[in-house]
Amino acid sequence: EKYRENDIMISSPKLRTDDVTTVVRMFYRCYALTDVQQYDYRKCEDFTGQFTECTSLKTVPCMFTVSGKIFDYQFKKCSLLEYSPRMILDEATRVVGMYSGCTMMKRVLSFGSTAKISNMKEWFNGCSALQIITDPIDFTSIEDETAVENMFNECVDLEVLSFVPNTLKVSLSLAGTNLSIECIDAIIEGLPTVEGKTLNLTNIPNVEYTDSALIQEATAKGWTILTE
Repeated sequence: EKYRENDIMISSPKLRTDDVTTVVRMFYRCYALTDVQQYDYRKCEDFTGQFTECTSLKTVPCMFTVSGKIFDYQFKKCSLLEYSPRMILDEATRVVGMYSGCTMMKRVLSFGSTAKISNMKEWFNGCSALQIITDPIDFTSIEDETAVENMFNECVDLEVLSFVPNTLKVSLSLAGTNLSIECIDAIIEGLPTVEGKTLNLTNIPNVEYTDSALIQEATAKGWTILTE
C-alpha cells in the first residue's frame, strides 16, 4: 500500500515487480492517476483493491496475471475507465466487485477462463455503459446464488454476453440488460438440467423475440425463465 491515497501522483513509478505476490490497494484512491506502467505480475496472486477509486484512470496496460487468484474490487469506482485491460483469470477464485461502479467502461477485453472462480458477486455491478464482454463466462465453480448476486445489476447497455454451455447451475438475473436475441437464445440453449432454478430476463427489449421452443426446453430441464 506504499502509494495508497497519493492524490497528486499522475504517473505510476517504474518498479521491479517480478517477485511480487500481492498488490493489495497498491494505488487505492490515487485520484489523479492517469498513466500506469506495464508491470510484471507473473507471481502476483492478490490484486484486491489495486486501483479502487482511481477516478481519473482511463486505460491500463495488459496485465499478465497468470498466477492471480483474488481480484476483489480491483477497479471499483474507476469511473472513467474506458475498457478493461487484457488479463488472465485462469487461476482466479474471486472477482467480487472487480469492476463495480465503472460507469464509463464499454468493453471487457479477453480474460481467459473463469472456471475456477467461486465468487462473482457484483462483478459488473453498475457498469451502465458496458456493451461487450468478450470472452464466455464459465460458472463451473459457482455453487449458490449469493456468488452471482447483482453480477449484472444496472448493465443497461450490455448487448454481447455468452456463457460456457452447461456450467450455469444457479439462479441468475440478467434483467434490464440490452442483450441481443442471439445472445439470449444461446444462453437459454446452453442451460443444463437443474432443479428449481430461475433465469431472469425481464425488461430486456429483445426478449419478446426469444424462441418459445427454447424456453420450453429449458423449462423441461428445471428452469423457470422469467420474461415479463
